[in-house]
Amino acid sequence: MIDSIVRDIVPPGYDYSDAWWFSSLKKKDRLQRRHLLMISLGFTILISLVFCSLALVRAHYITAVFYSIPGLIFSVLFLYFFLTDDDMRVVPAMLLLCFVLFWLIFIVPGSRDVNMIVFFIFPIFTYRVMGSVKGSFWVAASFISASVAGVVYYTGMAHLNVELTFSQHLTIASAYLLVSALSYLMQRQHERYVRDLVEKIMYDEVTGLPNKSVLQKTLSKPSRRMVAILRIENFSDLGSMFGFEMSGSMVSFVAHRLLEESKTFGYYVYKLKDNDFGLLFPFPYPNADRNETILSNICTMLGEQSFVWDNKDFAVTVKIGGVLIDETVVAGILHKADAALQVAESLHKKAIVFSAFAENSPSSEQDDIYQVLLRNRLNHEFKSYFQPVRNSIDGSIIWYECLLRIKGANGLYLNPLPYLSVARSTGIDQYIAQFMIEEACFAIIRTGYSFSVNLTGSDLMRDELVGDICRKMDEIRHLDGTLIIECSGTEIEMNSLCVGNLARLRIAGCRIAIDDFGAGFNNFLNLLKIDADFIKIDGSLVRQSGHDEKTESLLRGITQICQKSGKMVVAEYVENEAVAKRMKQLGIDCLQGFYCGHPAERIA
Repeated sequence: MIDSIVRDIVPPGYDYSDAWWFSSLKKKDRLQRRHLLMISLGFTILISLVFCSLALVRAHYITAVFYSIPGLIFSVLFLYFFLTDDDMRVVPAMLLLCFVLFWLIFIVPGSRDVNMIVFFIFPIFTYRVMGSVKGSFWVAASFISASVAGVVYYTGMAHLNVELTFSQHLTIASAYLLVSALSYLMQRQHERYVRDLVEKIMYDEVTGLPNKSVLQKTLSKPSRRMVAILRIENFSDLGSMFGFEMSGSMVSFVAHRLLEESKTFGYYVYKLKDNDFGLLFPFPYPNADRNETILSNICTMLGEQSFVWDNKDFAVTVKIGGVLIDETVVAGILHKADAALQVAESLHKKAIVFSAFAENSPSSEQDDIYQVLLRNRLNHEFKSYFQPVRNSIDGSIIWYECLLRIKGANGLYLNPLPYLSVARSTGIDQYIAQFMIEEACFAIIRTGYSFSVNLTGSDLMRDELVGDICRKMDEIRHLDGTLIIECSGTEIEMNSLCVGNLARLRIAGCRIAIDDFGAGFNNFLNLLKIDADFIKIDGSLVRQSGHDEKTESLLRGITQICQKSGKMVVAEYVENEAVAKRMKQLGIDCLQGFYCGHPAERIA
């Protein structure tokens, strides 16, 4: 019976037969069926024995024989069940036997009392072991048989062994219908309870989608398919602005849209954590690029329809990372898809698809990167390189930026960009942040210059790290140089905790620089409200300025606004003299880039 309930609930492709919760439910259901069988059989045997004994006491030997017949038959069934523990064979036999005994009420003299008791036990037993649907057929058949017998008896078509008045027959029929109805309602309530329990185990409460455990169980069966993780990018920002209810409504909106378009794109959708969804494509294209186009189209589809909250329209922005797998790949599939998603986020692409069975699979790449990071940490091989930030007028050094370098497998020190996503996912980024702060403070003590360190939004939300920086500032406060904290505007713009910790650091003596200003969707006015000392213009705007008058006008306007609010403006990626002259003409205060000085291990 549990099988039939669960089969109607589970999503396509999900094999629940060996799931822990199904095994538990089935075990409990079988235990209840066993108990019901033993009680029903034992009670019937006891009743037969009691009536048989009374008949023997009264010397009604023929009647005693009739009373003993059902008792003997049920005793055989009980013995078989006790020895074999095979309830699936005993149940149909008992149902048929109850049906036969019901007709013996009308045919065999003297057995009416025992058989009548069996007749009333029948609906209770039938509904519990057969379920509300199949049980209804059995109970309906028994009632129809009783009706037929009543017609035969009252029309005189045959002589039946019935010594009851019409009112007694009507009372028995009413009682039987009442017992059947109550048994049916109790069984329906039990089935609803099981159904609700299974749905809570398998489905997300907010979206009604199958949850992560269902997807993982589905993926445990080897098959060629594509698995993707979709993440709502602006989930946290909008949630922090408009509250938890808005976040929940946004997730429901995305879930609804994904379900609507599931047949169009050919996927099954699952709810993972918070703002993540899983997409399972059972019949993907063999080519990763073609599948990447499909995922990009899904991103576009979600962005085309605005999400409405409190009579305001909001655009939903998403990124998707997918992985193509075949029959040889079973373990770590979601991890591989998440790695692809992190790459898509770092490269600012809508979607990326990797092939898990290819030589450059994300699993092997991520493992190699992790091993490099781990070796650097254990062997203290991370290094800090220094790049100057110069005054645009006289070329004097304002400060040095500390830049992380990682020792690669070839022994050379490399740019950390390809390693950062794995560092974040493994927690090594926390060690790196601490290392860079210590390197900067040591350089301040050694040289007397100011040094800057890049911190992420996650770093700035760690009170422990912020507190440690404040303590270090107490140690170097008397020096000429100071520590400058650089942070990306896109990460702190709407994060009150980050902004609050930046204020703590400023009080402790740090100076603040907003990095990547003008990149993505930074709100200029919000960022300008942050009590920062420097605004670093994103390199993309600097590069574009030589080819676009609008960009130059934008840079000139940003510079004027920043300088009026007491902030110095820094242009990044100044790679030649022409760019340096152009930035100087725009009124920008400081320059940074290869033209001003390459990153170096030592300060000249």
